[in-house]
Amino acid sequence: MHSILLPVFGHSAACFDTYNPTTFATNGANCAAKIKTKTMKNQIVNLKQWLKPMTLLACMSVMISCKKLAEETTVDLPVINPISNFEFKADSLNAFKFHFKDRSSKYKKIEWRFGDDSLSTQVSPTHTFATTGKFLVELKTVSNTGNTSKK
Repeated sequence: MHSILLPVFGHSAACFDTYNPTTFATNGANCAAKIKTKTMKNQIVNLKQWLKPMTLLACMSVMISCKKLAEETTVDLPVINPISNFEFKADSLNAFKFHFKDRSSKYKKIEWRFGDDSLSTQVSPTHTFATTGKFLVELKTVSNTGNTSKK
């Protein structure tokens, strides 16, 4: 009797310890069943080894996407309400000319409307009216958060 080692599917499986023509068919069937079982077990082990990192990767992707959602939420800024206030003084040499002095606070943008369809964005403007009459002067301030105030 002779010993034979058979490499099977990349394995060094020695299913046949000895070559015996009378038991070869029985041993061959048993060996094929063992190889099939071993190959299936290896495939299951390989599948498990592949699934573990893929499951971990999927979980990390979900966590990262949830983290991005949390980071993308907007934070409400504190409301800043501007305060509009001013003083004015008539020019001593021209009865139609007035000097306006801004006394406002907490604003980013300022608009003056003088009641004669004119507008100024200067902080403390001087304005000359074209005619006599009553004019409603309005000062509007706008804060960084977009809130407005008028006087």
